[in-house]
Amino acid sequence: MMEGGEWWRIITSMFLHIGVLHLALNMLALYFVGTLVERIYGNTRFLLIYFLAGIAGGIASFALNPSIAAGASGALFGLFGALLFFGIKFPKVFFKTMGTNVIFVVILNIVFGFAVQQVDNAAHIGGLIGGFIASWMVMFPKNNVYIQQLIALAVYAFCIFSMLTYGISNDEVQFNERMQIQRIQDLLQEEKYEKVIDISDQTLPFANDFLQNIILSLTCQCPFRIIR
Repeated sequence: MMEGGEWWRIITSMFLHIGVLHLALNMLALYFVGTLVERIYGNTRFLLIYFLAGIAGGIASFALNPSIAAGASGALFGLFGALLFFGIKFPKVFFKTMGTNVIFVVILNIVFGFAVQQVDNAAHIGGLIGGFIASWMVMFPKNNVYIQQLIALAVYAFCIFSMLTYGISNDEVQFNERMQIQRIQDLLQEEKYEKVIDISDQTLPFANDFLQNIILSLTCQCPFRIIR
């Protein structure tokens, strides 16, 4: 989908979730972690960190994760990145209050992401790094250091550009699964059911369990007389 020019999906994917449970867990995390980050950085900086981290997570997912992904997890990990940046700037306060818990939660989630195939760890790590850099970029209220902020902006731009370049140039390695899903959806709308079956047959052997479920659910929309 990204290769097809639909760049807005980098942003809109932050607001889409795969099921009610996925949405509920992310909103619960946003309530607790977001409230803390907002108190430290202020409303405007909080929003900037959240969206910049979400964009970084989405682009990291595009570059490194061959499967379809959605959710606010990249942006949420960016909020943890903001707390880690706070910990570097104010280590005594950080470790006396929340430091150990924050580090434990981050490590636990990353390890869990590597252990479970359906978890988009690329978005998580990309969002974590993006949130850290975004916090460096916006700094704290009444604590602007403009040279450092410009350096942070340059680092963020470099990371985004590098991930985009890598993702675009490695579409063959990623098997282009995003495009296959989009093609199936387009063919269903055009009622070209035989082609839907052909693409599904080609894609399923290479897809993970999560992507297989998406393809099968789309294929089942074909009339029964078409399904082989």
